[in-house]
Amino acid sequence: ANQISKTEGHGSAAKVPRNAKKLPEHNGSGSRTQYYKNICIEMMTENLASLRAKADITQGEISNLIGISRQTYYAIETGQRTMSWNTYLSLLLFFDTNNSTRSMLRALSIYPKELMSKMCGI
Repeated sequence: ANQISKTEGHGSAAKVPRNAKKLPEHNGSGSRTQYYKNICIEMMTENLASLRAKADITQGEISNLIGISRQTYYAIETGQRTMSWNTYLSLLLFFDTNNSTRSMLRALSIYPKELMSKMCGI
């Protein structure tokens, strides 16, 4: 009943949900890397249902693709469980390589800065 339909949120142009947050800057305390990991995971979790619906994929299908159980995926999507960094990276790869979700994902700016600097020289 809590599962979003596969067709919800479809449109011709990728749109970022009005309530989507952007990645905040590090405040200087604690590990910068861990801080960005936690923020990226939180941002992905907040937008997971929208991204999945836009990708037109069920919870069962995406959980099989990234190697976790459907129950675990559901718990992550509904905020009952925090995803691991490996799950985050798997979802990031899936949504970035999916033509339906790439622009939305990039508009959210939830790529870890260290990862982007290594990949793109930014």
